[in-house]
Amino acid sequence: MTLPSQQPATPSAGLSFPRQHARTQRFTLGVPRGFSVSPDGERVVFVRSASGTDRSHRLWVLDLPRDGEPGERTAADPAVLLAGAEEVVPAGAGPPGAEPGGLGRDRGVRGGRGRGGGGVRAVRAAVRGGAAGGDGAGASGSGAGDRPRPSPDGRFVAYVAEGALRVVGADGADDRALAVPEDEHVSYGLAEFIASEEMGRERGHWWSPASDRLLVARADDRAVTRWWIADPAHPEREPQRVGYPAAGTANAEVRLYCYGLDGSRTEVVWDRERYPYLARVHWSAAGAPLLLVQTREQREQLVLAVDPESGKTATVRAEADPAWLELHRGVPAWGRAAGSSGSPTRAGRGPSPSGRRRGRTRSCTSGRSSTSGRTTSWCRPRRARRPRSRRPARSMCTG
Repeated sequence: MTLPSQQPATPSAGLSFPRQHARTQRFTLGVPRGFSVSPDGERVVFVRSASGTDRSHRLWVLDLPRDGEPGERTAADPAVLLAGAEEVVPAGAGPPGAEPGGLGRDRGVRGGRGRGGGGVRAVRAAVRGGAAGGDGAGASGSGAGDRPRPSPDGRFVAYVAEGALRVVGADGADDRALAVPEDEHVSYGLAEFIASEEMGRERGHWWSPASDRLLVARADDRAVTRWWIADPAHPEREPQRVGYPAAGTANAEVRLYCYGLDGSRTEVVWDRERYPYLARVHWSAAGAPLLLVQTREQREQLVLAVDPESGKTATVRAEADPAWLELHRGVPAWGRAAGSSGSPTRAGRGPSPSGRRRGRTRSCTSGRSSTSGRTTSWCRPRRARRPRSRRPARSMCTG
């Protein structure tokens, strides 16, 4: 995929490799990422910066009409959505326990907490074929939208603003707060630092297949250690106070609630003291919601089926490993029962490329939920046992 002709190229002749490596963020700037294909296959949405040195990422749409030529267009530009205002990122912005600045990996497309409260609506209109305006006209004024997720039926969009989970109609009407944080330490609908940076869970809210309720993560970071970060380039400024869950210190407390669009709220219950990590959430029409929860040392994990009405959970499968358990994208997920007609649904993506090169096989198992009676399937690489001392060091989240 080539860059549009209007995007300037920045010369790098004469620069050393280390300087180019740093300037381009390991040669990742300008590379498209985060692809999402529309259900009708007529457009692809992705994120890309304007050049190999531009750190501000824009939202792009590749139109693939059935009877026309394909073409790219910009759906959202942070500079336009901010309407010329300076990006404001106060201390503590973003999910609990987030890295300094609170923007994480998506800096440049989330817009911070400055102006541009109409960003969610503007981007939605732009992806459909309109233009992304920057004035936010007609917006509710709820603040910059983060992590927008359309409902399965296309009638609503759920997003996060100022730590609150909000729902707005697809036409921009009836914008309302569904889950409001109790204080500055609480956020709804966002993945906390450990989940997003260490476990690969970047979402904090999930629509039901019927589009009538959502599972919403609640994170409370009041126990997370605070650090004072000074800016060497501006010694006249006061150090910034940020929360960061260093290894071995307290993490944000995570709970899960089921919210109905009518305002009802039910807490999902499991043994959070023993299994504090909410690593995966899956909700599809194939069965009850599924959770994957882990112990802090990541040596034990449970797959739980959730009853959305009562919030009770039932164990579908328990796993343990004397060293640690790896997390894989796409699992758990509901599939067909073993021995039924058709091929079993294997939610896992199989072993890592290194596992395939070494000829390792995939272990696929199934279990039946006492909540719904359906069968869930998962796959994980079957690896040869090695001495624990030779295993790679655990991620910082295990502390």
